[in-house]
Amino acid sequence: MAAKIIGVMALKNVLKQGYPFLESIYSVLPVVDQLFIEDGNSSDGTKDILKEIAQNKKIKLFLGYNWAGSSKKGYAIRDAYNHVLKKAKERYKDKDDAYLMEVQANEIVHEDDYKSIRDLPVLYPQYNGFYLPYQFMVGNLVVNTNDWRLRILKANADPVCYGDAGEIYPKKELTFPRFLKTSGTATFRYMTRKLYYSHVHFKMAFFYHFAVLPKSIFRYTYIFPRSIINKISGHSKLYVGNKNYKNGNSIPSFITELASKNLPNNEFYFELADKLCKSGFKRMARKPVLVPYRENPKIMSGILNNGSYTVRNKLIESIKNLS
Repeated sequence: MAAKIIGVMALKNVLKQGYPFLESIYSVLPVVDQLFIEDGNSSDGTKDILKEIAQNKKIKLFLGYNWAGSSKKGYAIRDAYNHVLKKAKERYKDKDDAYLMEVQANEIVHEDDYKSIRDLPVLYPQYNGFYLPYQFMVGNLVVNTNDWRLRILKANADPVCYGDAGEIYPKKELTFPRFLKTSGTATFRYMTRKLYYSHVHFKMAFFYHFAVLPKSIFRYTYIFPRSIINKISGHSKLYVGNKNYKNGNSIPSFITELASKNLPNNEFYFELADKLCKSGFKRMARKPVLVPYRENPKIMSGILNNGSYTVRNKLIESIKNLS
């Protein structure tokens, strides 16, 4: 029997914040056998769109989770993901061939990666989970290619999120990755279309497989100029109280200044990417790398140069009928 991959996604008011959430859902459906989505009482139209696409039998939609009821201030995103992870684990915890995959609403799986990700549990059944490579995008510019995230994990390993929900780990081993990060690392590099990926912790390789994909997963950190302030403002409220984010995830002054200039999209992307790379933010590249529009995931064609996110009715219909 083939292994099953179950996607989990938690979101709230992502339409207003300019997340390409429909494109994200469309891109992951060919990879997963089922997609658990939890909406946190969205009030911007997100919930109504999710209800419509939930006609797809692969999508299992949960409504009504209260993000404001987070167990600890500043960790609403983590708690929301753990809430939907719990639902998926209850369904698949007794199946040794079931894997849970965390997906965030601004992450797009390239169509060239579909088969490679689907084959991971089949080719490497001895591993408990899989690290996937991500590249952070500002429009169609890469600002970080050094990001590996443990995003696929066996359901019976009791996966949970911690911190800002950037990865999932076995609950019993929650301090394990942090320990390894201080006990010695080795750099692993490979080149795909002149982009480098590094910082793989060699001791983890005994437990988790670091997946080499045809393309990294595209994480569109900043994509629509007119939505960026809404996005960061929304995050700021969620992170207040989180010790890792002083004053919340506050809006850097250079982003506010750029947003007020009303620059053409390409100029906006280049200026913002350049400032991010020079800002000293963790793991940022020395300078941004241009990814031609044609090399971005096909599903992003036609929207990358938009000023704000627009829901495409054709895409909604495609998701409803996608197998």
